[in-house]
Order: sequence, then structure tokens, then C-alpha cells
Amino acid sequence: MTYAEFQERWEAGAKAELARYDAMPFAELLSRIQDRRLGDYYTIWSAMAKRASLAETAWLLFEVLESDLDYFHRYHCADALLMLAGLDDPSHDAAHYSAREVYDVAENLQRLSHLVAERMEPGTRPQDPP
Repeated sequence: MTYAEFQERWEAGAKAELARYDAMPFAELLSRIQDRRLGDYYTIWSAMAKRASLAETAWLLFEVLESDLDYFHRYHCADALLMLAGLDDPSHDAAHYSAREVYDVAENLQRLSHLVAERMEPGTRPQDPP
């Protein structure tokens, strides 16, 4: 298989997976994230971000970022969290919150948790930020 064939198959698989997630009830998406049934193409994160509010998902996404999931899931999770928090700009790169081999992710997540908490309505936090 050539790289072009691989890329074509990947894009088709990702498109089909995203369509399935987009058709799911939001509660099912959250359940899948909680149960770590995340699919193969990292599209669950964009499907969730399109429909979620920051208050509904922020601390669940922080749990994922602190977990031992593979880098790509953590990266796309971070990207979704940044988008929901309105921090999807060049000063906030998802790699800063997921690439443990390169960045002090724990420290970066601590700072991010405070920024996220500031963007939430009072009383919407189920617990204090990590």
C-alpha cells in the first residue's frame, strides 16, 4: 500500500467515524469518553466539541489529559478543550497540554485549569479544578 492509499483509507475511515459520532446522542458521546471507548481516528473529540459546553465537559477532558491514553487522543482532547474555552489561538498549542516528553504538561494543565475555571459561569464547576 502506498502512502497515498493509506491516507485515502484513513480519511475515509475518519469521515465515517465522525458521521457516526455526529449522529449519536450527546450523552452517548460523553459515556464513550468516560468509558474510554474512543474509536480509531480521534474524531470523537471534534464531535464532542461541536456540541458540548465548557461546563459540561471541562473536567472530564482534564481527566483524559492527565490519563495514560496515547498522545494522539490527549492531543485531540486538548485541542477540543482549548476550542471550548475560547483559547484556540497561537498562544495555546494542544501539544503543550499533551506532549509529556517535550513539555511540563502537569504545570501547563494547572495553569490551563485556572484559565478554564475563569471562563465558566459561577456554580457550574462540579469540583475544584485539578
